[in-house]
Amino acid sequence: RPAMTCFAGCRNVHVRELTLRDAANWALHFVGCEDVLVHGVTIRNRRDFPNCDGIDPDHCRNVRISDCHIEAGDDCIVLKNTDGFRHYGPTENVTITGCTLMSTSCAIKIGSESVDAFRDIVVTGCVIRDSNRGIGLQLRDEGSIEHVLFSDMLIETHLFGGGWWGVGEPIYVTALPRRAGARVGPLRNVRFANILCRAENGIYLHGCGQSRPDRIGFDNVQLFIDKTTEHPGGRHDPRPCDMDAAFGGGRIGKPTPWGQRLEATNPAIFLYRGGEVSLRGVEVEWGSNRPPFYTHALEALDVRRVRLDAFRGTAADPQRYPAVSIL
Repeated sequence: RPAMTCFAGCRNVHVRELTLRDAANWALHFVGCEDVLVHGVTIRNRRDFPNCDGIDPDHCRNVRISDCHIEAGDDCIVLKNTDGFRHYGPTENVTITGCTLMSTSCAIKIGSESVDAFRDIVVTGCVIRDSNRGIGLQLRDEGSIEHVLFSDMLIETHLFGGGWWGVGEPIYVTALPRRAGARVGPLRNVRFANILCRAENGIYLHGCGQSRPDRIGFDNVQLFIDKTTEHPGGRHDPRPCDMDAAFGGGRIGKPTPWGQRLEATNPAIFLYRGGEVSLRGVEVEWGSNRPPFYTHALEALDVRRVRLDAFRGTAADPQRYPAVSIL
């Protein structure tokens, strides 16, 4: 299936006030471009169609995406560093502002193709709703993710049926090897500030022995969790990755080249194999529908340092779980 557009090795690319519909593959793909402006663009792709991303800056620099509306089965806006174009260098100096996004996969994502650096990225003033995953950081290769700010956003996520990646996480931060023996670069200096989340699952952070997400900050983040669909919960979804590096219980479904979902409990905030993670002014509230797999307000396992300041929230079932579990 062809991409709808592809700009390769271009400078001063401006795409304004267009409507694109029903892309068979990526709708707007920029490869190795500099000075890219996408403003006032509407993309309406099928919500049940894989790989129909909205906007894909790939090894690009000085990118501004503003005031767009995107509906897609796959990721709405995704920053990439693909292997085939690594000669173009890192993706850096990116702003994404004032967009409304709906995705059956991830609304705003960095990765998973990550053979070079992602750095100096700001995402602000966006509304995400009716999505499988809100914000996703997927470091899977030897590149890096650093100096990234997400602020002043509304996020609404829930579970979808089928094989889509994601299990309703509003914020998802992962650094895992793509395959056994692969090298993973650093993920550090990322901040989430002034974000309101309504979700069917919790915030998820998962690192590995060679790459622990470090200096990750959650400031003034409010999270409301309620079971709202008939799709089964109690799952983690680390794909794509080497499954032996992933935390969780039994594997769900048939093996795929990208891995499988895992059986697991769902705390409101789950941190595993992190470096330093700070939570300031974070609030957790549970809805009235609380299945048994909803557990702690915060669960941290093998995190080097967890800093809590004005953290508020109870466990989903205070009779069974403490609000905070740090091991």
